[in-house]
Amino acid sequence: MEPISILTKPCFVISTGMKKWRNFVAKTFSLILFLVTIPLTIYYFIYRHDPVIDAKGVLKDRCDCMEKRNEEVIQINKFFLDTFSSFSFHNRQEVKLKMMMPLDQAATRYFMCNQKLYRKVILLKNKYISNEVALKKFENTIQSSNNFTPKNSHKLILSEREVQKKLIEIKETDMENNSLDRNIQSVNL
Repeated sequence: MEPISILTKPCFVISTGMKKWRNFVAKTFSLILFLVTIPLTIYYFIYRHDPVIDAKGVLKDRCDCMEKRNEEVIQINKFFLDTFSSFSFHNRQEVKLKMMMPLDQAATRYFMCNQKLYRKVILLKNKYISNEVALKKFENTIQSSNNFTPKNSHKLILSEREVQKKLIEIKETDMENNSLDRNIQSVNL
């Protein structure tokens, strides 16, 4: 006689209907888990408020404002240098008056950009006002990055030097010299 093995016949047989139900439940649970995990992950990495990221965004915007202003001034200086010979300036004051309006417009646009930036900083500070640690992180990031130079500042310096060279070419008239002498005399009195 052969020994009967218990392992040869399973004690519990899963019916095909039960297998289908178990596969359906497993797939449904996986799908629900996936659909819940993806939005939470997106929120955590993209939409979650991070004071350091917000502060860096403000600093980038500030640098953009400065770069735009610098680029405008560079273009104004370039236009002035390109058209300098077509004007017949008699003194330096005429040159300064000619350049004043476009430079004032550039300064106004820069001021408006900074005002928008200031409002953005206030809104972000208000967002972190209830969380002292986050507010400190935000403020420290802003303050630690105050010393930066826009990319086009070197170009701006060079264009300013070229304009100054052109101004030196214009001889001062007697009227300017007299007003300068009067100013010096009034200071000495």
